[in-house]
Amino acid sequence: MARHDYWMFRRHPFLSLTTVIYLAVVCWITLGPQPINTGNGY
Repeated sequence: MARHDYWMFRRHPFLSLTTVIYLAVVCWITLGPQPINTGNGY
Protein backbone atom coordinates (compact mmCIF):
# COMPACT_ATOMS: atom_id res chain seq x y z
CA MET A 1 0.00 0.00 0.00
CA ALA A 2 1.30 3.41 -0.92
CA ARG A 3 2.14 5.92 1.77
CA HIS A 4 -0.53 8.30 0.43
CA ASP A 5 -3.19 5.60 0.76
CA TYR A 6 -2.01 4.83 4.29
CA TRP A 7 -2.27 8.46 5.39
CA MET A 8 -5.64 8.77 3.68
CA PHE A 9 -6.88 5.77 5.65
CA ARG A 10 -5.47 7.13 8.92
CA ARG A 11 -6.98 10.56 8.30
CA HIS A 12 -10.43 9.35 7.15
CA PRO A 13 -10.99 5.87 8.60
CA PHE A 14 -14.79 6.06 8.29
CA LEU A 15 -14.64 7.18 4.66
CA SER A 16 -12.14 4.46 3.80
CA LEU A 17 -14.20 1.81 5.58
CA THR A 18 -17.31 2.97 3.73
CA THR A 19 -15.44 2.77 0.42
CA VAL A 20 -14.21 -0.78 1.16
CA ILE A 21 -17.72 -1.91 2.15
CA TYR A 22 -19.19 -0.31 -0.98
CA LEU A 23 -16.67 -2.07 -3.22
CA ALA A 24 -17.31 -5.38 -1.44
CA VAL A 25 -21.07 -5.02 -2.00
CA VAL A 26 -20.58 -4.14 -5.67
CA CYS A 27 -18.28 -7.14 -6.17
CA TRP A 28 -20.75 -9.42 -4.36
CA ILE A 29 -23.63 -8.23 -6.53
CA THR A 30 -21.56 -8.49 -9.71
CA LEU A 31 -19.85 -11.82 -9.00
CA GLY A 32 -22.43 -13.35 -6.69
CA PRO A 33 -25.19 -15.79 -7.56
CA GLN A 34 -27.30 -14.55 -10.43
CA PRO A 35 -31.09 -14.46 -10.04
CA ILE A 36 -32.99 -17.11 -11.97
CA ASN A 37 -34.57 -15.71 -15.12
CA THR A 38 -38.28 -16.49 -14.91
CA GLY A 39 -38.97 -15.18 -18.40
CA ASN A 40 -41.02 -12.17 -17.33
CA GLY A 41 -38.56 -9.68 -18.82
CA TYR A 42 -37.01 -8.52 -15.56
